Amino acid sequence: MSLPGQSDKQIPLGLWIFALDFLLLAGLLLFRPVSRGADPLAEARSQPRPAHVASPPASAELPAETYLTHLALVVAGVPTSDTQSQPAPSIPDRAEEKPFHFAGIDFSPGSQPITLRIRPPNKRLNGGEPLEITFTPGETCTFGTGTACVYTYRTPSDVPVIHLTIHSGVGGEAQAFRHLLEGTGLNRALYPLVQVNKNMRQLHGAKVVLRQGKRSGGDLELSGLGRLPPQRMAAYFTTPIEEALIYAAEDIPEFSEFINPRSPLLVFETCGWKMPGEPWSQGVSATSGSIYLAVIQE
Repeated sequence: MSLPGQSDKQIPLGLWIFALDFLLLAGLLLFRPVSRGADPLAEARSQPRPAHVASPPASAELPAETYLTHLALVVAGVPTSDTQSQPAPSIPDRAEEKPFHFAGIDFSPGSQPITLRIRPPNKRLNGGEPLEITFTPGETCTFGTGTACVYTYRTPSDVPVIHLTIHSGVGGEAQAFRHLLEGTGLNRALYPLVQVNKNMRQLHGAKVVLRQGKRSGGDLELSGLGRLPPQRMAAYFTTPIEEALIYAAEDIPEFSEFINPRSPLLVFETCGWKMPGEPWSQGVSATSGSIYLAVIQE
């Protein structure tokens, strides 16, 4: 029996379950995180390459005056085996060098995991608490593997540089660093570009400590930090790694001092989210909307 105005018909339980499933699916579609898809930076840095790129050795040619004297003697038919007064400059022997070492830490692909600890210089960033970036050095750096791509090369002034590519984004090794600079919104950066630039200025000069197993490399400083906007990324991806700082200096003038530095450099790059208000450009995705470059020195 039913009361007046009531219907004997009831909505089947299965229909309720279907409706709830439909609403849940709709919610997931509306608020799902952006899929990472292909990471152009990791793809560019994971290409086959020489393990170590060194600058050309010093020239072994004779000084100009000695060469002219030598040439004159040859033309005159005078034997020259005993006439050379100055030996040719020796080519530097780099057999004992360790190009993958910086501050006592081994960055060779496949070596032990490394933790890069950055302490902000004041409490305005992260309450003054340090952030950490932990990764395993590698020749490739596919997202989710915990690896960072490692390159080494020498500047024109023969100073060694180690260049790292480290993932950011949720689940990435450099997520804490990226979050400190630009925050994390819904599939985008949280802070406006003005705040991001302010955060980069405040982080400049931060103290850095490297740890690998029981080894520690301290007394380091974050001496350079800058951002490449989306319209500069496509060209940056195709720039040879040994020219990355030269290219970056076009947008970050203070990086010009790192083109020919006086002491070894440790450089790391990581991606930023798409910034509110910035236009799309070739090769840019929501998860790879900019490039942050950091330079560490002793």
